[in-house]
Amino acid sequence: MKIYGYIVWIVLVSSFAGCKSLCLKKTFRNEALGDAYFKTNQYANAIKYYEKAYQRRKEAIVAFKLGESYGLNSDYELAEKCFAPYIDNHQSNSKYSKLYAKWNMCIGNYEVAKKWWLIYRDLSHENIDNRMRSCDSAMIWRTTNSPEYEIKNLTSLNTGFSEICPAFYPNGIVFASSRPGMFFEKESGATGEPYFDLYGATFINDSIFSKPSFFSLSINTPEHETAAIFDTTGSVIYYTKGETDTTNTLKIKILQSEKKLLTWSNPKQFVLNDSVASFGQPFMNKKGTVFVFSSNIDGGYGGTDLYISFKNDIGWTKPENLGSIINTPENEYYPFLTDKGDLYFTSDGHIGLGGYDIFVAKFSAQGWTKVENLKMPINSSFDDLSFIISPNMAYGYFSSNRKGGKGKEDLYEFVLKPNIKK
Repeated sequence: MKIYGYIVWIVLVSSFAGCKSLCLKKTFRNEALGDAYFKTNQYANAIKYYEKAYQRRKEAIVAFKLGESYGLNSDYELAEKCFAPYIDNHQSNSKYSKLYAKWNMCIGNYEVAKKWWLIYRDLSHENIDNRMRSCDSAMIWRTTNSPEYEIKNLTSLNTGFSEICPAFYPNGIVFASSRPGMFFEKESGATGEPYFDLYGATFINDSIFSKPSFFSLSINTPEHETAAIFDTTGSVIYYTKGETDTTNTLKIKILQSEKKLLTWSNPKQFVLNDSVASFGQPFMNKKGTVFVFSSNIDGGYGGTDLYISFKNDIGWTKPENLGSIINTPENEYYPFLTDKGDLYFTSDGHIGLGGYDIFVAKFSAQGWTKVENLKMPINSSFDDLSFIISPNMAYGYFSSNRKGGKGKEDLYEFVLKPNIKK
């Protein structure tokens, strides 16, 4: 009996060791698959495998990989939760310190963010004055700001998916959405959602719009279509077309199309595009003489800068960078010019509340001389972007992934409060 018991014990130990070995193999296989997706910018796909790996192997390295993927997919709260149990034991890692500071800013934990920005500064010796000033300013703005505008979620347009990039259109708006549509079969490995298409909706009353409809079969494709602007008649559209390369990196260009009777023409490349850089988020003034857009043209100040071009008798002038007052070492997107020349845009490089914020640079005889944060309630600690405003400055729209929305990103309307003059 003793020999029998010993044999049983050996079998059980061997079985346990075999199961443990198999579990480890599955863990490392899932982590390797997550790494492969991460390297090709497919963060949503990477998350699926990092989550499986972390369930079996709750270690810092897996948690950090999972957290970074969440953060790059704009899931800042989940990113912070992944980092939190392990970050204190990895204070010497400048990358993790920087990411943890960033995630905490994006969820409004400014005191914690400031602590980790200081740790990052001591490790990297990088100038992070704007980050420190952002933390200090945000702590004041969230308690003392007196908002001029009331904010409303456009529930008649938003879904459980993403809605972004509103644009004025005769009697309504056009926007981009990742809701299931005509080309639902293609899903982004980066976001886990369908690719964006353009949709239109007619204004009814009091922030209510008609049911959104697919904008055009000539314009929407299985790839991304976002960020549109129309001429004053609504018969010419300029918009952002995005396609992914073999590394799942999004390359964007500006396309244009003309409406003839009820049909939009086959799109063509806008003349300012080139074969190297990305060009997107176009804005054209009412006269059709000024064109502003974002691009990563070589020689800029950061990842993506804002550029301007003017139309003359020959055509469009060579794009000019808007300079260091507007552009930063980070990213600037979504320009919108008012009739007075004030420039609204999105940035994550100026002093802000966290994530992307919306800013305005007022125009004067000296040009754009100062950039101001729009503060709360238009901005939040999350990502706020693609701002447009009516000619009378009384209302407008933007998109945000702040808490309380219906989907990952929602459209919001802002309305000037009574008795406030602009």
